[in-house]
Amino acid sequence: MVAVPRPAAPRSVADAGARPREAASVRVAAGAVAAVAAAVTRADPVVAAAVGRPAGSG
Repeated sequence: MVAVPRPAAPRSVADAGARPREAASVRVAAGAVAAVAAAVTRADPVVAAAVGRPAGSG
């Protein structure tokens, strides 16, 4: 059996206590949410104003 080294400390709060596959899923989901939010703020000036970003800033 080959020993696999473990990271010394979690890289983020999402990683703390999560298995590697779960942590990766959390990061992918967070990235998807951020991408959708950026697309919406670029497309809709009203939403951009509501979240405090200038329209088109993404």
